[in-house]
Order: sequence, then structure tokens, then C-alpha cells
Amino acid sequence: MNAPNATLELNGGTLNLGGYKSTFGILDVNASSVIDFNGASGSVLDILNAVVIGAGAILTINDWVNGIDYFYSIKNPGATTLGQITFTGFTGDATNWQSFDSEITPVPESATYGALMLGLSTLFAGWWHFRRRTS
Repeated sequence: MNAPNATLELNGGTLNLGGYKSTFGILDVNASSVIDFNGASGSVLDILNAVVIGAGAILTINDWVNGIDYFYSIKNPGATTLGQITFTGFTGDATNWQSFDSEITPVPESATYGALMLGLSTLFAGWWHFRRRTS
């Protein structure tokens, strides 16, 4: 659904994105709600203006998969609002807004850290092997 000037208002319950790309001007969460990114082809939620979560409300993100599903907010929602967004399946409660691509993600993004550790391990093994050959 593309409604760039419309407000997506959540008053409890679950919104299933089901593999579609949805664009709204504002995401307004008035009561604790769930957004389910469930979909084999990936889902995208693109918020063009603001993410607003009422006092005491929690927005839970289900079935979000890094690199397949995307939750964008063009504007930084701020620390208070990000603190009210939780991603199921990720340890800790921290949520991050990435300024370089405007994506809201869980912290840490396990795939990113895994790729970083794999790269560093490969560099170290290569350095160690090269060093042994030159000795």
C-alpha cells in the first residue's frame, strides 16, 4: 500500500505486512501493537515523516529478518521512541536508527557482527600463515 500522506494508526493488535511494501507519512502507535514482517519475499515498511509511540505503549516487531525485511523512517524517531520498539528474537531491548540508510534495526544486528568477526578472523589467519612462511 502506498499512502505517503496518510497516517498508519495502530491501537493494539497485529498488522501483518505479508511480504508487501507499504509507505505511510506517519506511524502513530496509541496502544501496544505488533507489526509482523512475515512474508517469504520480504516486507518493507517505509515511514516518510514521523514515528510516534504514545506513553506506555510498546511496538513489537515480529518475524523481521536482516537483509530481507526493512523498517525505514526518514526522520530519526529519537531515543525515547526507539526505546519503545522491540524486535522479537534479538537479545537486549536496544533499537537503533541508522542515519546512513534511515533504517530502524535491532541492536546488535547479529548478521553484521558475525560478518565482521568472520572477516577479522580470515585476516588474522592469513597474516599468521604469511608470517610463518616468511620465517
